[in-house]
Amino acid sequence: MKDSERKEMFEIIEENLVNFEKPARYTGNEIGIPPKDFKDSDVRFLLCYPDVYEVGMSNYGLKILYDRLNKLDFVSCERVFSVWLDFEKFLREKQIKLFSLESKTPIDQFDFVGFSLQYELLFTNILNIMELGGIEVFREKRGENTPIIIAGGPCSVNPAPFAPFIDLFLIGEGEDVLENFVTQYSTYKKQKLSKDEIIKKLSQIEGIYSPKHSKNVVKRQIYKGFSTDKGPDTLLSPLIDIVQNKLVVEIMRGCPNKCRFCQAGYIYKPYREKNVDNILDTVEKGLCMLGINEVTLSSLSSGDYSNVLQLTDEFIKNYEDRYVSFSFPSLKVESFDSQLLDRLATVRKSGLTFAVEAGSIEGQMSINKPVLLTKVREIIEYASHNGWRLIKLYFMVGLPDIQNEKEQIISFIDSVLKINRQLNINVNIATFVPKSHTPYQYDTQISLEQSQEILGEIEARYKRTRVKIKKHNPLMSYIEGFISRGDESVGLAIYDVFKNGGRFDGWDDQFNYSLYRDAFEKNSITYEKYLQKKDFNEKLAWDNINVGISKEYLLKEKVNSQKQIITKSCKEDCEADCDICSGEIKKNDSQKVEVTKKNVIDIEYLSEKQTRYFIEFSKKGLAKFIGHIDLIKYFERLFNLSRLKIAFTEGFNPHAKMQFSSPLSLGVESSCEILEFFTKVEYDKELVMSTLKKYEHRDICINKIRVLERIGKISLINKINLTQYYAKFNKMYYNEVEEIFNQYKIKPVTYEIKGNNDVINGVYNDFVEFIELKPTYLVLNIKNMAKMPKILQIKKDIFKDVKIVFEKVKMFTIEDGKLIDLFEI
Repeated sequence: MKDSERKEMFEIIEENLVNFEKPARYTGNEIGIPPKDFKDSDVRFLLCYPDVYEVGMSNYGLKILYDRLNKLDFVSCERVFSVWLDFEKFLREKQIKLFSLESKTPIDQFDFVGFSLQYELLFTNILNIMELGGIEVFREKRGENTPIIIAGGPCSVNPAPFAPFIDLFLIGEGEDVLENFVTQYSTYKKQKLSKDEIIKKLSQIEGIYSPKHSKNVVKRQIYKGFSTDKGPDTLLSPLIDIVQNKLVVEIMRGCPNKCRFCQAGYIYKPYREKNVDNILDTVEKGLCMLGINEVTLSSLSSGDYSNVLQLTDEFIKNYEDRYVSFSFPSLKVESFDSQLLDRLATVRKSGLTFAVEAGSIEGQMSINKPVLLTKVREIIEYASHNGWRLIKLYFMVGLPDIQNEKEQIISFIDSVLKINRQLNINVNIATFVPKSHTPYQYDTQISLEQSQEILGEIEARYKRTRVKIKKHNPLMSYIEGFISRGDESVGLAIYDVFKNGGRFDGWDDQFNYSLYRDAFEKNSITYEKYLQKKDFNEKLAWDNINVGISKEYLLKEKVNSQKQIITKSCKEDCEADCDICSGEIKKNDSQKVEVTKKNVIDIEYLSEKQTRYFIEFSKKGLAKFIGHIDLIKYFERLFNLSRLKIAFTEGFNPHAKMQFSSPLSLGVESSCEILEFFTKVEYDKELVMSTLKKYEHRDICINKIRVLERIGKISLINKINLTQYYAKFNKMYYNEVEEIFNQYKIKPVTYEIKGNNDVINGVYNDFVEFIELKPTYLVLNIKNMAKMPKILQIKKDIFKDVKIVFEKVKMFTIEDGKLIDLFEI
């Protein structure tokens, strides 16, 4: 696609973006995008997380691959995500292909489109992305000049259901594989080999599986350099809020525990830890790039990290006075103690989470995850005495080798209720889905009817109590089971679901079970074939994938489950028949090291006096599609990056003290927005200006600054009496705008505002005044009124179909009977 065609395509999109939910999902434009030639690199790679932007941009694996690929000179890596239903409809109606965020290139023009397979119910979104991008979904029907479709992630350890649609799978961790993979591709591309020849050659790389060409078992790849890795050097800072808007820092990959139900515990072995100094270096690097104040110290079981107390101590020592908090996403009950709780309490007492899974000690021994009620009691009593008021419990129903699980779960919850009568308890319950490459890969998944009955009875038991029950939709778990242990026939049935409208099936409000029921009936996908018990000698759809653990070991663990025998963790006992720790791949414990506190160089200040500032800033270009709350968060990050001593509010969740002049409507530009903020000390205002401008976004530019000497609180929004706008247009529309301008002077234009209980009618001419018509813009003043149409309604009612972009250029207030610039009050 030529640059002119690409520009024309996105102009059509930009004109309409304001009509869609969260339009900034589709703009890219983040801080941190690497300065690369995204259009003309030798290898063009497109990473895709098949969910909305806010979910996909929270995925840490995507960030790792984006950074690694863009570090290579001959490769450019861009991103695309699933579009929401309203934007999909627009793309289809306008016949516009789905495009990348960085260069706005249609996705069918890349060398590779790489999908992250994190969750089975994202399947239909994968197919939809390909179709929206003009890519034939069936791999055998795709032509020579189409991208190679590659996929990776946890779902790829059973690639069979996805095989009709995906050319290549990367099995395992990609860090050690990627550079060799794209380097070989570049060579084959220059040799002008056919697409099929290239796919065949790439499938010979260790860890790469091709449904068409691979004949031998493919072995999962394990990143050898994890323990010394310091995380991505490129991190993007989204301009809209995302699901996990935190800095994620891995402290351990893999898990030392051997919970028999947990697929992640098997497919990410062996556990590998990083040293505390490495982790804190990564934290500091990330904070300097993102300016956020929350850090997730990530792993599958963070409490098992060998030096967890030293890590928390050093983190608090370095970041407590910078208002940076940390969290652990996963803590095993056995890893809790009073020392760790005391450290967690310095951050936030939002609630304690216990992933119990099974209600009785017998059931817990069966799944190899004992959770002693005495230990839970000890933790809760200590925590409630020190201010915690919420406990979260996680259970599963349908676990193999467990009897009377409903009664056991109820008994456990009742026991917790008796410990402290002031506690609120949130209980999350899901249906267990047996997964490939685990000891339960041969077991029956309980029927849909059983699942619904058990979950319903537990929920009914705790109505009108301190216990809040949240069920994972059993219909979704049921379908997840078919995909997780399915074959190509299941994949073909999912295609029918997609063609009949299946989208965002991992979302409760979008999941449509009837589409799956009908497609499975049509394709003879039955519970008996896919979800009932399998014979130990039966050939499994995923036998062509070796995750590093033998079937014999999994069968031994299945027997231990039936006999309720505990298998020690990898930290306690390294089992020879596990087969993971062999050769150069071994488990790795972190070493206790001396850590030097990070030196933060203070910016020079004039005095200890708290100081009040006004800044005027512009919000233009694609930034006009971010909302007011996201703008507030942008400035919070900007202040964090600046290292200025910003004054914070007091209380449980402190944030920067600041006030904006007024919320700006989506789709409207401005060159005169005002922000009031405070610093704990007095700085030279020009130093403040230059420091903030060092980190600002190119579309959100600070224009000027002043120190405000007056005392007393000011409500900026109530001070605005009149606002001046430019209604900007292409000069080709001048005659149409001139006609509107002339008619407006002589003919009233009416408006209607519909409220919940009333309708307000009025005349625009009473408060909207046309001042002057220029060749490419019209100057107009809008008087502030209590109830008035929003700016985009004004645009629609007065300018009709003329393509107009509004820019706010000045806000005025009245002081001493005079109209003055709001910035100068």
